[in-house]
Amino acid sequence: MASKATQQESVSTKLISHWQQVGEKLAVLAEAIPENKFEYRPVDSVRTPAEVLRHVAFWNRYVADCAHGRKGDDAANELPKDEFRSKKQIVAALKDTASDATQALKKISPIRPRRWPTCSSASSSTTANITASLWSTLV
Repeated sequence: MASKATQQESVSTKLISHWQQVGEKLAVLAEAIPENKFEYRPVDSVRTPAEVLRHVAFWNRYVADCAHGRKGDDAANELPKDEFRSKKQIVAALKDTASDATQALKKISPIRPRRWPTCSSASSSTTANITASLWSTLV
């Protein structure tokens, strides 16, 4: 039977690997969307592809900040549109933030796990959503 440290390392390694794969797949998907469709909104209650990708990039940044022990701010819930308007800017931010989050997660030792840093501004539902999203990638 595997030791507890080995089990933690295995779960951690799987989670980080899946996080990285999801980031890469989202980047490929984003690149496949024509630029003239980035602001397409099929109905008022649905986000545009650009909004979804800015949202994902924002939460990647949030995860990286939390993993580094920095205070995360979840108030915006999306990267600012005025700074990330074009497809090129959004895709670059998506790739950069996914890479930053992956690298930050890798630095948290699974052998000597520290308590996941709390991002004091995160609501419990936000934390639950992040946890559920991460867990669903493993299942």
